[in-house]
Amino acid sequence: MFRSHSRVLAIAALALSSAWAHSAFAGDDWVVPRRRDSFPATESYLALPLPYSIPGIGSGFGVLLYETNHLFPHRAYIAFLQGDIEAVFASIEQVQVVERRLLFDLLTLNITKFQARNYTFRGMDSISDTYTLLEFDKLEYYAPQLTYTRWERRLDLYVRAVQSGARLKRVRDSAGHVISSFTEPQSAYSIEGRAGVRLDLTDEYFDPRRGVRFVTEYADSPRQATVQPDFYTLDYRLSAYLPLGSQSTLAFHAFQSDAVVRKTGETRASVLNQINDLGCASSDTACLASQAALVNNDLAANRNGTSASLGGDSYLRGYPADRFKGAHTLYASAELRWNLTDEFTPFDYLFFQDVRTGVQLATFYEAGSVAEEPGTLGSHWKDDAGVGLRLVTASGSVYRAEIAVGSEGLTTVLTAFYPW
Repeated sequence: MFRSHSRVLAIAALALSSAWAHSAFAGDDWVVPRRRDSFPATESYLALPLPYSIPGIGSGFGVLLYETNHLFPHRAYIAFLQGDIEAVFASIEQVQVVERRLLFDLLTLNITKFQARNYTFRGMDSISDTYTLLEFDKLEYYAPQLTYTRWERRLDLYVRAVQSGARLKRVRDSAGHVISSFTEPQSAYSIEGRAGVRLDLTDEYFDPRRGVRFVTEYADSPRQATVQPDFYTLDYRLSAYLPLGSQSTLAFHAFQSDAVVRKTGETRASVLNQINDLGCASSDTACLASQAALVNNDLAANRNGTSASLGGDSYLRGYPADRFKGAHTLYASAELRWNLTDEFTPFDYLFFQDVRTGVQLATFYEAGSVAEEPGTLGSHWKDDAGVGLRLVTASGSVYRAEIAVGSEGLTTVLTAFYPW
């Protein structure tokens, strides 16, 4: 275990030190100069039908509306979804409260139909098809953020408040058959405070090709009920970008997340069985197994807290969203971004207007591990590999379409605003 853990950190350190040496000493300045302004002023818009298929969540159809910098500097989007998810997502970002110094972001979600997989156990050993579907008829998320930035966005200090709530309506088996329905849906509510520092010593904020980036974030999750744990998480992200030739890039990324419990939540199985009572008949083994899974995961979360999960569109893209959960998370990846074009080409396709600055072919490999105890982190890994296309625009948007293959099959990923 220690050797595996150390190997990832050693590779990350080597990549970062190499990138730092390349960027810091390539010229007269001790930091690499920016290729483009970190506050793009390009006006753009996008109006698209949005068919979606999200592994572990569902599929359906929607509409995405997105625009940047009309009337004042900002970017904003709103999405309407129907199908397995019925929701409205809305966001406004990069609003300059104080020009080039103080930024405001706000993300809101209002979901009236949603389902999530609940695997029998947390950790890396759960079997891919041993899960139940938790169906929610309400899920709300509200997250304002303030960012103080200096030095052409090389240094960001931010604080974020997160309020969320969910209401569980029914539980289904993995085939979609109803196991249990609640006459009175079960509700949960949480408040979280986050604060972070981002040090960005790269040549561009949105599409870096050389340099290093470091982000550390503290997230406080105080208990909202006596049965819940009181804990916080510490996240660390390290990224390195090494230029290949005049245009292409080899990108490395390492991420660690750790939960620290101040006060444990309810750990008596008898109490958690009452809280998660699905009304199972004594002969209904599927229902009893689903209730046991809820209790198992609550026990682990209440004892150890919960760190960032693996799976979905950011970490371990070849697996369903939130596929692997635990109290400690470790992740590393390498990605080759081959720049097919390097240009500055305005376009207007009636529904899509922006300025194209690059089209990239990306190939990637990534691996991750989660554990309940720090001493076992890295003893069991999952990995995947994939390929995709990236469209980079002058408005600061990076659109990507990818295919990733892990040990549980193939997934497709369609996203914008890639996190690293």
